[in-house]
Amino acid sequence: MYLLLAFILGIPTLIAYLRAIRYFGGQPCRSTVRLDGKVAVVTGANTGIGKEAALELARRGAKVILGCRNLEKGSLAAADIESSTGQHVKVVALDLEDTDTVHKFAEVVNQEDRLDILVNNAGLMVPVRGKQTNQGFELHMGVNYLGHHLLTHLLYDLLVKSGTKYRPSRIVNVASEGYKFCGKEGLKIDVEDFGLPSWAYTGFGEFYWLYGQTKLAQIYQVRLLQRKAKEEGHNILAMSLHPGFVKTEIARNLRLGYSNYFAVFNEFMMNIFAKTVVEGAQTTIHCCVTDSTLLEGGAHYDNCKPCPVWEQYNHVRKEDLLCSKANKMLGISQTL
Repeated sequence: MYLLLAFILGIPTLIAYLRAIRYFGGQPCRSTVRLDGKVAVVTGANTGIGKEAALELARRGAKVILGCRNLEKGSLAAADIESSTGQHVKVVALDLEDTDTVHKFAEVVNQEDRLDILVNNAGLMVPVRGKQTNQGFELHMGVNYLGHHLLTHLLYDLLVKSGTKYRPSRIVNVASEGYKFCGKEGLKIDVEDFGLPSWAYTGFGEFYWLYGQTKLAQIYQVRLLQRKAKEEGHNILAMSLHPGFVKTEIARNLRLGYSNYFAVFNEFMMNIFAKTVVEGAQTTIHCCVTDSTLLEGGAHYDNCKPCPVWEQYNHVRKEDLLCSKANKMLGISQTL
């Protein structure tokens, strides 16, 4: 009886201790670099990792532009950041479900004199079959990858203009280790319905596969961007990253496809084991501010250090095919 009681009481004590020593928190960004005079764009910055990253970039002196679907929430986030840092924060409408707003957002950003950091952070996970963007793309691929692919293309020239040899511009894709949900076959980018509503898996948890493929697409994107930048002599650093298991709102839609019990269990596990948003934003911040000589362009980062991607996903041909297919779907005539 006493052993059982000690076990029951010991579990929360152990968890509290592990949290106190940051066992679940991961590696913090160690760089103290300032960003005075720099301009940064962060998508999905009204909450979670995006907001925390934007806060830290502003704290270091950067002018930050928040790309938010909900302008009311974006304005509240901007007010919080401004009150904490004293830096002016700009909020611009950006709905990655609609490529028309991506174009409008890019038009506003391109009026800036410079752009030093682009953080493609926004993302979603929806366990419902057949959801589409305004242009008819499958929702996960449309928001997580295609919208950001288009945005990066539209802002690329300004990033090139702003980068220098010793202070290259940064493109940072917040991807995920969820790319491993793709299975051994890798990203199916050679099928005609890639990214369209019919492009889907069947069975329980199919949305994990869809989500995973969008994250793999983001990893492929930075590899191709880095290769192209090197070929063209552009001062660009492109990186992807895994923020970790973080308590954010990305799983807020679980109740759409599963029972409340599953959603509550997921939230319970997040409360115990997940990183806080401050901890989850550290690798994003690391990729944005760390001295370029200490970073590896085209790499995938986890806990502020390069992390190998599963061997079956190291295919240059798939990077090129992915970009070509995305360009065709988005009406982009010129490859980055």
